[in-house]
Amino acid sequence: MNGHGRLPLDHREQLSNSVVTFFDERSLDLRAPRETDLKTVVRKLREDSDLFSQTLDALPSPNRADASQPRKKRWTARVKTGCVTCRSRRIKCDEAKPACKRCSLTGRTCTYEAASSSPETTSSSGSSSSPEPPPPPAKGLPSPDWHVTESLQYYITVMLPMHGFHATGDSAYVSSYQAKRMMRDEGFDSASFVMQILSHRVQCMSSAHQVQNVYGALPAIKPVWERLFHQMALAVSNLNRFMALEKNVYFVLHRVVDLMHTELTLSIPTWRAHAEGFGALVKTYGGIPTLFRLPKPPAMSSQLALIASAMCNSTSPADQQIKLMSNWSDEDIDTAYSHTGFHAFPCPTVLFQAISRITHLRTLVAGCTDAAVVDRLVPLAREAFAKIQHFDPAGWTEPYPTDHEFYPVVGRAFQYAVALYGILSLPGPLAAVFTYPPEAATPQAHEAHRGDDNHELIYTITQLYSTTRTRYREHLFTLFQRALPAAPSIEGLLWHAAVLGVAYSNHEEEEQRIILDYVASLRFVYGADGGAIHLYDKLREFWASGKKEWDQCFYEPTNILT
Repeated sequence: MNGHGRLPLDHREQLSNSVVTFFDERSLDLRAPRETDLKTVVRKLREDSDLFSQTLDALPSPNRADASQPRKKRWTARVKTGCVTCRSRRIKCDEAKPACKRCSLTGRTCTYEAASSSPETTSSSGSSSSPEPPPPPAKGLPSPDWHVTESLQYYITVMLPMHGFHATGDSAYVSSYQAKRMMRDEGFDSASFVMQILSHRVQCMSSAHQVQNVYGALPAIKPVWERLFHQMALAVSNLNRFMALEKNVYFVLHRVVDLMHTELTLSIPTWRAHAEGFGALVKTYGGIPTLFRLPKPPAMSSQLALIASAMCNSTSPADQQIKLMSNWSDEDIDTAYSHTGFHAFPCPTVLFQAISRITHLRTLVAGCTDAAVVDRLVPLAREAFAKIQHFDPAGWTEPYPTDHEFYPVVGRAFQYAVALYGILSLPGPLAAVFTYPPEAATPQAHEAHRGDDNHELIYTITQLYSTTRTRYREHLFTLFQRALPAAPSIEGLLWHAAVLGVAYSNHEEEEQRIILDYVASLRFVYGADGGAIHLYDKLREFWASGKKEWDQCFYEPTNILT
C-alpha cells in the first residue's frame, strides 16, 4: 500500500477482477428461494470468507517487486553521510571532527552539513524547535595561496615601514623592497618568500620578549617555527629542482641568498655552507665579470653574500674561512660591492678591499713560524695599507650618491677601524706596516692637517706596537662616538665595536661599558640579524678571560652582521 492507505492502480484492477471471478464461480442466484436454516447460512459465509482470503494471498504483493523484473536501487538516507568535501569528491570519509583525515592530509576545508530537526524535537504545539548552529569551519591546513596572501599583507604593513631608512636615495634596496616589483619578478618563488616573512615574524616576536632568536626559546611560537621549517624545506627542494633544470642564473643565486639570509636571521650555522655554495655557483657561471654582463645581473644577492662572508671571515679563525668568497679580486669586489649603498655596513669600497686583503694575509701567515716567509708578505701588507692611506673621507665618491652629511664622519671611522684591524690581527712585522695614522701617509699630509685635533696623531714605523695600538683605539673611540648619531642605520658601526672590543682588553671599564651598551642595544632590534647577540657574548667572555689577541677573542666562526 502507498503512503495514503490505498493500493496502486494496477493492483486495484487485478483485485476487482478477482472478486468478480470469485462471485461468478459461486454462481449466486439471487432469484433462488432464501434459506431459513441459520447454521447453513453461517457455514456458507465462512466458506466464502476463506476462499476470498486465499484469492487475496494469490495476488502479487505491492511491497515487493516481481522476481522476474530487474531490481531498481533506491536512495535512502543514512545516519552518517560524511563531510561535504568528501561527498563531493565521492570518496569514503572517516567523519572525524572537526576535520576528517582526508581533508587534513590534502589541505582542504572540511565542513559538515547542519543536522536537520528530528520529529523528537517537535514541540507539543506542533512548532519545531530552533535548529542548532552549524559547526565552525575545520582548522585544517590552509592552502599555499593563503600563505602567500598572508605573507604579502605582513610584508606591506610591517616590513616595509621598518626598512624606511632606505628612502635616503643612496641605496638600491629602496626599489628592491617594492612589493609590486618583487611579485612581478620572474624569479619569484612563493616558498622562499613565505620563508623570509616567517623568519622576520619569528625574529620580531623573539625580540619583543627579549629572548634569543633560536628554536625553543619561546614555546608560544613553536607552530610558527615548524611552519617556517616546512617552508625552508620547500625552498631548498625548489632550488635544487631549478638548478637541475638550469633555470635563470639570477633566480638561482637570489634563492641561495634567501636561504643564507634566513639562516643568518635565525642564527643557523648552515648559512656558511650556502655562502660557499654561492661562491661555487659564481665560479661555475663564469665569475663576477660574466655575471654582471647579463641583462639582469645578480647585483643585490652578490653584494649581500660578499658582505656577510667578508665580515664573518674577519671575525673567524684563519683556518675556518669561507674560502670561495675570500679569493675575490679587487675588481670583483668593486663590481659586486660598489653598485649601491648598504646602510647596515656603510663602508667605502676601497676600505672594504683593504679588509679583504688583511683577512687574506691572516690566512697566509696562520701557523707560520718562519720569519723569512713573513717578511716576504710585507709588500702585500703595504698594498693594503696604501688603500687606507689614500682614502679621503671628504672626497669619498661611489657610483651611488655620497653627498649626505654622515658620509665623511662614517668614512673616517671606517678608515681608523680598518687600520686598527690590521694592527690587532696580524703578526708584528706585518702589523708594523699599519702604524702610520691613515691621514699621515707623508710629512706633507701631516703639515696639511696641522691644527686639526682630529688629525694630530703621527707615528713612525719604529714606534712600539703597544703605543700605536693605544693611540689608534683612542682616536677610533672618539670617531665611534661621533659617528653613532650620524650613521644612517644604528647597526652600521657594529664592526667598529668588535675592533674596539679587542683593543680595549685591559680592563678599561668605562670604555668597555660604552661599547657593550651599544652592542646590547642592538640585540633585540626588530628585523635585525643575530650578529649583535654573538658579539655581545664574545666580548664579555673575552674581557673576563684576560686575553688580548684578536684570534683569542674570535676563536670560532662568528657572524657579527646585524
